Amino acid sequence: MRLPALALLLAAAPALAQTAPPTAADSALVERYLALSVASAEASRGVLAGAPNPVGDMTDLVTSETTLDSVRAAFYADLRPALLADAVAFTESPLFQRAQRASTLLADSLSFDEIQALIKDPGDRPLADSALSARYAAALLDATQPPDVQERMIDAVIGALPAEVLEPMGGADAFREMYRSQMQSASMRDLQADMMTRGARLSLAGLSDDDARALVDYMESDAARYAGRATALGTTNALVPRIVDMMASALADVPAPPYAPPDNGARLLDEVAAVQGRLPYPDDVRADGVEGAVVVRFVVGAGGAVEEAEVVSSPDPRLSAVVLDAVRATLFTPAVSGGRPARTPITFPFEFSLDDGRGGADGGR
Repeated sequence: MRLPALALLLAAAPALAQTAPPTAADSALVERYLALSVASAEASRGVLAGAPNPVGDMTDLVTSETTLDSVRAAFYADLRPALLADAVAFTESPLFQRAQRASTLLADSLSFDEIQALIKDPGDRPLADSALSARYAAALLDATQPPDVQERMIDAVIGALPAEVLEPMGGADAFREMYRSQMQSASMRDLQADMMTRGARLSLAGLSDDDARALVDYMESDAARYAGRATALGTTNALVPRIVDMMASALADVPAPPYAPPDNGARLLDEVAAVQGRLPYPDDVRADGVEGAVVVRFVVGAGGAVEEAEVVSSPDPRLSAVVLDAVRATLFTPAVSGGRPARTPITFPFEFSLDDGRGGADGGR
């Protein structure tokens, strides 16, 4: 399926400069792909118009001349006619037309909220194979939201925000790190993949098994990744100014609260340190002579549960899994700030030493 407009808006980067004049054949190929993209976006206008969207009408955004000019520049800066020809051929194929009709049929019969509710709980509706749908979702994320494109988009947004907006948030570097951690966190990626897999199970169910497999095979191809990345790169000139205006308006009206250290931060850190003593030291890891610190960054929510957790560094992925499992399974006493429970970010090194005498699977407990 051609990359949906909604997914394309989630990744963007500065437009690339044209490196060489395209040939007439190259230009014709780019224009064919752009025309097909516009037609596909217009076919989805009803659903996209009903989607909550702080940056404005998404169909108008991806079909605007500003966006199309930017996408042209992205294609011309990294022109690969063979891959683009494959993308055009697929988008013009009967398979794509069948897939588009299947998606449109579902979309036209339901409101955006109803579609979202179905994604969460499909009820008695038939669903496509979950493994195939997960492949589709992963391929779509890979094509439309590669990490380097997200990184460029973050830098473009932060670089364009005025200093008076950034200063109360700790400055450009602090705000960039917060924004990056939210957009590129493992939990955000997992959430996106889960929701997209659920949606794919509904969309692919409208196709035959052969069509669904062929669609996923295309989405995993170099042609799909190339066309998706170029389109994502090209949306920046239209998207970033809207995001900047939205952020500037929202943040300018919110005074930064004075920093107050947690009233019981020491107790929380003691509980985090206590996790260390409960960690098992897998026998196979010890036998391999692996030791060192697994540094984990996580957030303890206001209710004491761990809301996010990711490994910053580790000597072995088996030790990473042990620590993440233990941290996520622990209910901490939340920190208190100003008399109220507060979300608290923590970075902590969990040490594994061959001399510490801990046991294997049961951790010596």
